[in-house]
Amino acid sequence: YLNSPETVLFDKSSCLYGLNWARKAIGDTNRVVVVEGYFDVLIPAQAGIENVVATLGTALTERHVRMLSRLAGDVTLVFDSDLAGAAAAERGLELFVAQEMQVRIGTIPDGKDPCDYVLAAGAEAFGRLVADAPDALNYLWGKRSAEFAAGGNLIEQRKAAEEFLRVVVTSAAYGAIDAVRQGMLINRLAHLMGVPVEDVSRRARQFMRRLGTSSARRQEDPPRVDTAQVPASMLGSVGSQRRILEVLIAQPDLFEHAARHVGPEELTDPVLAAVAAHVWRLGSTGDLSLDSLLGVEAGVDWGRLITDLATTGERRGNFAATLAEDLDYLEHRRDRAELDVLKRAAQANDDESLRRFTSRRRTPDARRLPR
Repeated sequence: YLNSPETVLFDKSSCLYGLNWARKAIGDTNRVVVVEGYFDVLIPAQAGIENVVATLGTALTERHVRMLSRLAGDVTLVFDSDLAGAAAAERGLELFVAQEMQVRIGTIPDGKDPCDYVLAAGAEAFGRLVADAPDALNYLWGKRSAEFAAGGNLIEQRKAAEEFLRVVVTSAAYGAIDAVRQGMLINRLAHLMGVPVEDVSRRARQFMRRLGTSSARRQEDPPRVDTAQVPASMLGSVGSQRRILEVLIAQPDLFEHAARHVGPEELTDPVLAAVAAHVWRLGSTGDLSLDSLLGVEAGVDWGRLITDLATTGERRGNFAATLAEDLDYLEHRRDRAELDVLKRAAQANDDESLRRFTSRRRTPDARRLPR
């Protein structure tokens, strides 16, 4: 088969392969199984397992998760059993948590992918694997506790423990788990670490305060660059434009890559556009850093805004993948807008517009990297 690239007309990050075949089975069972590859859908479907969809060979995105949330209440991720598949499953967990969805994670033994497993063990075995899949937090607990036990030093052990605690707190904040489940998981973690429960609870409260402060600012009292000029609704939902800035402030080394794909003029939110202007100005001279941005005089709430962007970006992590996904999304939106212009030009028999479009696609946009 041909794994074709993403194009203006084919947006992989918002499509689920096999959904046209699986929709009825998903609706009948209220369950959906998400896999990575095309054959991971085709072989189970041929064996009679019809509620399986795939992410078209791309990483699971927020748009995939939103689509899945409208299809079923029970989502099971069954990704390849290699390290990349395990990492993808863990990234997917946080996306589902943010959408207040429960998710389970199935693990295929012996390094196989779903296609190979169904061919080797049969449809019934795959069905049992899905049915027995633990919920995502139990899965993550097993992974992190094993990492903690195998940790060669205290730094690695602390990293594994704090990563699990962060996910527990985030899950509770978004309503994915209740207070009783949170308390049980905190007790488990304290027992594993051999420390008092109160110490772990105190650390959890610190995570919660950070998360709560950031959430409250976004929803109730968003920070302003200049209250006289910026509307009160600035920093509404955390979209692609905001995430790009979060990544660049937290990881300035990625600026040159971002600047080759997007320019500050493409950020439409007035507050984010004001931040982008300074990020691109400093980045183009190699001076981009959190300290240099905090030193900008741009209104009384500027420092709070920059700190909030930096903190959110650091907490999310996964900088390169996040940036790549959001740059792809903005480029897709830009191409779709140009395609609409082309359609109107075609209806008017305007060949000159088509030539200009083709020329722009072949010529790098120098404006996106200011000198």
